[in-house]
Amino acid sequence: MRKQATLVAMTLVVVCVSYLVAHGEYRTWTANGGLHTTLAEFVELKPDGMVALRKKDGPVINVPLDKLSDADKAFVRQATGTTPSTGTKSSTAATPQPVVDPKQPKKSEADATRALKAVVAEAEECRTADEAALLLTMFLSDGSIPDSVRTAAQEKAAEWQGMVDKGLVRLGRKWCTVDEVRNARVQASFLINQGLEMVRLSQDRIALEKLLEASKTDPDGIQADFVIATVYALAARNFDKANQHYEVCLRRDPQNVAVLNNLALVEIRLGQQAEAVQHWKKAAGIRYDQRLAQNIGRLLDQAGKRKIMVPPSVLSQLSDVYASMVVTNKVFGADKHRGWQYLLVPIDSLEEAAADPSLAASAASGSPDEMIPIGSGAGFVVFGNYILTNRNFTKGASDFQVSNPNDKGSMLPATLVASSKDSDLAVLKCDALNCPPLPIDDDLVFRVGSEVCVTSFGLSDVMGMNVKSTHGNIMFPPSTSAWNMVQYNATDPGRGGGPVSDSMGNVVAIHCKGFDASAVHYCAGIPMVRAKHFLQESIEGFQPTPRNKADQPWGQIEQQAAKSTVSVVARGKAQDVGLSKRLGDGYLQDNSCVFCNGKTKVKCPAPGCSRGTVPRQQTVASTEPISGRRITETQTIRVPCSHCHGSGTVTCPDCHGSGIDRSLVSGR
Repeated sequence: MRKQATLVAMTLVVVCVSYLVAHGEYRTWTANGGLHTTLAEFVELKPDGMVALRKKDGPVINVPLDKLSDADKAFVRQATGTTPSTGTKSSTAATPQPVVDPKQPKKSEADATRALKAVVAEAEECRTADEAALLLTMFLSDGSIPDSVRTAAQEKAAEWQGMVDKGLVRLGRKWCTVDEVRNARVQASFLINQGLEMVRLSQDRIALEKLLEASKTDPDGIQADFVIATVYALAARNFDKANQHYEVCLRRDPQNVAVLNNLALVEIRLGQQAEAVQHWKKAAGIRYDQRLAQNIGRLLDQAGKRKIMVPPSVLSQLSDVYASMVVTNKVFGADKHRGWQYLLVPIDSLEEAAADPSLAASAASGSPDEMIPIGSGAGFVVFGNYILTNRNFTKGASDFQVSNPNDKGSMLPATLVASSKDSDLAVLKCDALNCPPLPIDDDLVFRVGSEVCVTSFGLSDVMGMNVKSTHGNIMFPPSTSAWNMVQYNATDPGRGGGPVSDSMGNVVAIHCKGFDASAVHYCAGIPMVRAKHFLQESIEGFQPTPRNKADQPWGQIEQQAAKSTVSVVARGKAQDVGLSKRLGDGYLQDNSCVFCNGKTKVKCPAPGCSRGTVPRQQTVASTEPISGRRITETQTIRVPCSHCHGSGTVTCPDCHGSGIDRSLVSGR
């Protein structure tokens, strides 16, 4: 008994000393790297790895533990007596324990192997090693994976974890340090600006050299090749070269609507209508856009006038795409008096590229007419007119719109209030929005196997027309996750930013990532216990809606989420491509004649004319050397064509040599 009492006393002394060390002492706290310091008192270490510090003048600030110096980290650990999860990725992070669902049978080895290959392929395309490692973590937390495949997945996960420890990010096919990627993008941005200035000064050869060098320097960027392709298409009328460079852009950014649209326009010029239709279909599936409808409708019109020859099967597909856009999604029909519309991509900010090389961003401001969509996602109302959403698609944007759940198809202006530097979180405010905030559950307890509902919109539904809800079960709670993210096996609804609700209708997380492969579905979201601290810092007077305390029917939960979930469109300033034809709204107008592709000349229509010559029969007489007999024979020779006077081309009969479609209204 005396020994036990002594141990208890010693324990109490240790606890009291730790408390006194931690509290009541103002000390200098230093940021990792030594750039910033502050005098403050330690308050607590929060479950999400945030350190609460009270400054001498009273306010409490929250700082991520991994942003503090090593000495400060040691101080916090000594004060709390623990080694907390900080949200950093380390090789000592706990391996996720597989979640076994008794209702779900084991996957076959063949299915699991295919799924692993898909996960690894997706990981290779991630921007950062962190994201790639997260995919493997999600895969390993699935209890239905056979042991043989799990062993292979663990080996892959270990490889990625080593890359995480080095802080690697992807540059083309190579994995490099952040500094290497930052330097490459800064250099590429400088070369692009040089190239644009040379385009403006009509120094085409120098401009091309600078832009090609920029493309090699940043093998993930599309801006250099996009400028080259657009100048080839609109200025040089060299559609073969334009096609090559748009194809480079498409390989680097397969979901870019501007690239898909412009490539389709070039393919129409090259007579590749079937390929153009496929690219327009893909673009429309990602985002319904008035300019897509204009181009598709114009092609249908020109084909009907027999100015462009399009196979009937292609016309049928085009009409289906056009109808799906115009009839069901409030996109206006094509204006027959407007030309083709080449879309533009957003400006890549040099400052943003240098600050965060893992994200492509644009930070330029401009007039509303110069704004173009640079990203879209979902969000949900958390307090008053404030909306919580993901940071990844808002970063660098200067103009925002959100859908109105009370008026399907209408968009409302919004402003960016705050953007987190540590998590994929951002807050928008829309004064005209009138939706009830969703109840929030910021409890850390996540029961593995409990059902959740994910609410969002499809990739193409930027207008917020149809809310999608998918269901799944908690696979991996954030309390043991190196990423502090909760994982669930729901089908990805399409876009991140929507609420993840429990069986009582309370929001427990914000959806961030999704992956579907070979009948396996993985998703991850940031738990609201982490998001709540960000909301408190970002919104003055923030008070979460009290959480529900009883289970509700899932249909009722889905309806509740739908009333407060919005589609978010982020817009930025369009990139300059060195041309002066921009009319606004993020596009370049092409009024060129479709008959001659703007070249003012067409191939000579004279029968038999080839490169300016036509065949002619002539009789040739000769004498046999021995008999002296005269022989005549007919030969085919080529002589200059009288119609084109040997040039092989004639003035376009449709535009009379102007290169401009005369049916279009000037200035439109």
